[in-house]
Amino acid sequence: QNIPLPPGDDDAKGFKPYVKVELHIEGPEEHIADDGQEREGEYKERTQTLRGRDPDFGGEALKFTGITGVVEELAFVRFTVRDDEFGRDDLSAWACVRLNRLRGGYRFVHLSDCEGHLTE
Repeated sequence: QNIPLPPGDDDAKGFKPYVKVELHIEGPEEHIADDGQEREGEYKERTQTLRGRDPDFGGEALKFTGITGVVEELAFVRFTVRDDEFGRDDLSAWACVRLNRLRGGYRFVHLSDCEGHLTE
């Protein structure tokens, strides 16, 4: 996997990655007014924390259940890989995919580093 270290980190031994998944949705009946402020996703899940740049999450599944009225063309799934630290967890890599572009089962999602470059 070779997940990049967060900016400013240079020791892979201290890297404790986890994956945070956020579902950003807007159903046809619940328009969210644009007030110019960024807001975090309403629906969030995360994996367990592991160690090193090549973590194996062992097929851990993250599920969003009980959500109705989702317009898949207007919904996005954001994946972020973060370093589990005391205080704010630094961003290591990310991806954002429109929900109607994802399919069930095992999939490969291309991650970008903090500068927007595709990871190895």
